[in-house]
Amino acid sequence: MRQISLCALSILLLISQPLRSETVQLWPLSDTSPDHVYAVWVNINKLLAAIGSNQDPNWRNLPSLNRPAEADLLEITPRKVLGLLSEFRSILDKELEKNSNPLGSTRQVSIGGALEPHVVFVNSLEVLDAVKIWEQSKFSGVLSFREYFLFDIPKGKTPPDVAILVEQAIAKLEYLANI
Repeated sequence: MRQISLCALSILLLISQPLRSETVQLWPLSDTSPDHVYAVWVNINKLLAAIGSNQDPNWRNLPSLNRPAEADLLEITPRKVLGLLSEFRSILDKELEKNSNPLGSTRQVSIGGALEPHVVFVNSLEVLDAVKIWEQSKFSGVLSFREYFLFDIPKGKTPPDVAILVEQAIAKLEYLANI
């Protein structure tokens, strides 16, 4: 658990520009938006896809792993995204228990009754870190670590955009868990 927390904290404090730049930006958590959460889930999906490509030659031919989410996108809220994230974490916890320690419960800290974007962001960073730990323990850690912790932050993303990525990640993780 300590490994997850230290890495997630480090990432939380430093968000780098793409690999072509050595510039590092610092920003306060209060400025976190769905754009930041989306960027983390893009990388979680990239990492899962890289694991899948390394483990199964038919990975790219599996349509169910890349289909859009079937959720009613108009009703997706940050709290529902956190629920999907919790679903992902419970699957990942079962996998981590086989080789390592479980990730633990999803943090649901809120201020004034509203779910703040930074809560989903911090949980997402912990998931990204745990996926990499799982890859190292289950598949011998053949993938580079750094590239999945550098983020291109898009603009204009919403909770439904994030939900689609989380649902895609759930499908990928469920498949990989059975390899």
